[in-house]
Amino acid sequence: MSEKLEGRGTNAERLTALEGAVNQMIDTSALTMTKIEELTKAVSDLAMTVKESKKKPKKPRYNSSSNSEEDDSDKEDESDDSEGSSMTNKSWQTKKKKKGRDALLDCRKLKIPIFNGADVHGWIYKVERYFEFHKFGKKDQLRAVAICLEGAALIWFRWNDAKKPFRSWEGFKRRLLERFQASREGSVQEQFLDIQQTGMVREYVDRFEGFAGQLSNIPESIQESTFIKGLKEEIRAAVRIAEPGSLAQAIRMAIKIDENKVTGLTRGANNSSRTGYGYQGKTNPTTTSAVVKKEDNPPGGFKRLTATELAEKRAKGLCFRCDSKFAPGHKCSSKTLQVLIIDDVDAGRGEEDIDDTWHAHCDMAEVSLNSVSGLTPPRTMKVKGKIGDREVIVLIDSGATHNFVSTQIVDELTLVVTDTGSVGVKLGNGLMAWSYGCCKGVLLDLPEVRIIEEFLPLELGGSDMILGIKWLQTLGDMTVNWLDLRMQYWEGNRLVTIMGDPTLAKTATSCKTLHKLIQQKGEGYLVHIQANEEVLTQAEAPVQVKAVLEAFSDVFKMPVGLPPIRSQNHAITLKDGTPPISVRPYRYLHAQKDEIERLVREMLDAGIIQPSTSPFSSPVLLVKKKDGS
Repeated sequence: MSEKLEGRGTNAERLTALEGAVNQMIDTSALTMTKIEELTKAVSDLAMTVKESKKKPKKPRYNSSSNSEEDDSDKEDESDDSEGSSMTNKSWQTKKKKKGRDALLDCRKLKIPIFNGADVHGWIYKVERYFEFHKFGKKDQLRAVAICLEGAALIWFRWNDAKKPFRSWEGFKRRLLERFQASREGSVQEQFLDIQQTGMVREYVDRFEGFAGQLSNIPESIQESTFIKGLKEEIRAAVRIAEPGSLAQAIRMAIKIDENKVTGLTRGANNSSRTGYGYQGKTNPTTTSAVVKKEDNPPGGFKRLTATELAEKRAKGLCFRCDSKFAPGHKCSSKTLQVLIIDDVDAGRGEEDIDDTWHAHCDMAEVSLNSVSGLTPPRTMKVKGKIGDREVIVLIDSGATHNFVSTQIVDELTLVVTDTGSVGVKLGNGLMAWSYGCCKGVLLDLPEVRIIEEFLPLELGGSDMILGIKWLQTLGDMTVNWLDLRMQYWEGNRLVTIMGDPTLAKTATSCKTLHKLIQQKGEGYLVHIQANEEVLTQAEAPVQVKAVLEAFSDVFKMPVGLPPIRSQNHAITLKDGTPPISVRPYRYLHAQKDEIERLVREMLDAGIIQPSTSPFSSPVLLVKKKDGS
């Protein structure tokens, strides 16, 4: 009996222990469920955070690849969480911050380009390179473009995006170009083909490269031709003769020519001398170098005056050009036409073959306007000479810096023309002519002297040849009487006298010369002068006019004295306290001074005018003559 009771007690203890274990399991399960609920909530919060981060626009400073990695990691995190991963929200945020710092470190050195409305093509190129570097997608590009704009561009973007949203990057670029591309100058292709040099070559190269960079599909041969075509005329001629092998060579050559030209002109201005420039080099016979030669300023030409000379001329009242008395309306009596040799074309000769004589041809050549046009005044020194048996008319012109021979004489006498290349001659009226070669050793016989000189072929008017400063400077001291047209100088122990023939100045104008002048000037005049004896007779007025004159004789008679006093005297009423105004006195030439004094005296005697002491009158300044009158 006791054994049965003992067994029952044992079972009761076991049951109690079992109930305790079950209760413990229930508590553990409840705790586990609580943890599971907390974990589920954390996963839900994480999912919401990821979803919200995807909805926000991505900042351009973050690397797009990093963003994609974050998206991938987010997906991995979600899958890990769904599989029961124990990563907490805090650890995920720490990982995200670390990736953000890495993205900032990757792109902190590259700033996104900002567009404000200027240089739209350049901005598109830079921003596309930026997007490509950071691997932005098409949609990301449209999202990021808003922060790339400012000023007028941002205003335009907001207005257009609200009115008609942008759907693609290409569509955005098209509408952007339509708005901000300069349309008044045409398309980029048109501007590229019409580009012209207006300033320095380096500025022209910058504009050319700006257009060429937008048209990368154009062949280099077309780019080279377009570049050379847009250069200035003198630089273009030199570059074409050099035959550059590529666009880069053409650009380097043009820059070198332009810099040498500027250097030569600056040096010439500082030395107060005329400076020409040619094109010469070591590797190519057409490379440019500045040729500077200081010469005396020929009569009639323009020379640069020093500050002392300017002050002296200003004090004496002289013209800066012709040394005559200067006054308003003054015109110089001696007018000259500048002839400028702009470039020397010599493709077959090297630097060692170009002698000093040809360098002199690169200087600025001047010849008087009358010498070129064929119209010579009576006091021009012309003489008759001979080249062989051919009689020629020679003009001795101190206003010409070189010797010239008519191209007609060259063809007629078959003079030998040395091949020194073609010379571009630019006349002062803007016309362009080309001369080829130089006639060396031409034998010219004047009445008392034989001359052997070199001449530049040039189409002349009323003269066959011109002897200029190039020959005159070899004569040394000379005596010239322009009134008698006589020139004397010593040749060894012999006194040479050259007398000008005044009849040669009265040359008949040919139809060719007249036609040439009309083409250059645009108009012509045919004047016929004939001396006639004129008998002055007083014209009789018609009867009707006579009647009117007699009826109003008091109106038409010569005025004597001041006008009669009227019932209404007109006057200019001034405000009280008005000060006299400052009126600049009228200035008159010496030739008008005597006439003004005579008219004033006559009107004073007739009583028409009276002396005025009013400070409001118009003063007249009569300049005194040298004799004090």
